[in-house]
Amino acid sequence: MKNKTTLLIIIAVVIVAALAVYFFVFYKPSQNVVPVGEATPTATASPTANAEKVVCTDGPCIASHFYGCTSAEIAITDPNSTTTVTVSVLGTENDKCHFQMNVAGHGLDCLFAKENLNESVLNQVFGNEAGQSQVVSNSCQQF
Repeated sequence: MKNKTTLLIIIAVVIVAALAVYFFVFYKPSQNVVPVGEATPTATASPTANAEKVVCTDGPCIASHFYGCTSAEIAITDPNSTTTVTVSVLGTENDKCHFQMNVAGHGLDCLFAKENLNESVLNQVFGNEAGQSQVVSNSCQQF
């Protein structure tokens, strides 16, 4: 059973990495942000409501919200399958940035120190080796 769970996590990470490359390199929609009036966070903890939650439609949008730790989310669906990855920046919690990535009920729940909100850490979270594996390992838990 543990081998099956490990295999599912590896597959999820590969899918997330492929989707990240697609969104950060190829996907360029005409509109970046759509405000959400009554969005509810997917986390059980309650981050501070320091900004209106937005739904991003491309990689640069969610990246900018990650760097600023402002509330946003993006749902990325692999064009070749029905797998959807939901990436959420939930805002500030205990002076850290609460970030989640969910792939079919599995993923990461992270609390990043604000000094670690940079492109290298975001790339590492998406499965791209960026020399930040220790930061991600210390900041994130799998679910």
